[in-house]
Amino acid sequence: MTRFVLTLEARDDLVPIGEHGIETFGLEQALRFQDELDATFELLADNSAMGFTRPEYASEAVRFFVKGPAVIVYRWNVRPIDVLRVIVGSLDLMK
Repeated sequence: MTRFVLTLEARDDLVPIGEHGIETFGLEQALRFQDELDATFELLADNSAMGFTRPEYASEAVRFFVKGPAVIVYRWNVRPIDVLRVIVGSLDLMK
């Protein structure tokens, strides 16, 4: 059984993150960061209460977790957990 699900928005977030990583740090480092994100999704699936809440942005059902330059936004009280967004502040994801 899948332990986490990436929403379409989260999948879309990963595209510019990967492109930026390749352009800035090279393919090897970009792939390494993707592996780290995947491992973090697994970690959150095992320990879904790890993240923190931000009631000014989302309900208590949504948590936030920082991994390097990325903020992972996920619904923690469902199985499998839902990864809603993966946001990197240095990228303009609103383009």
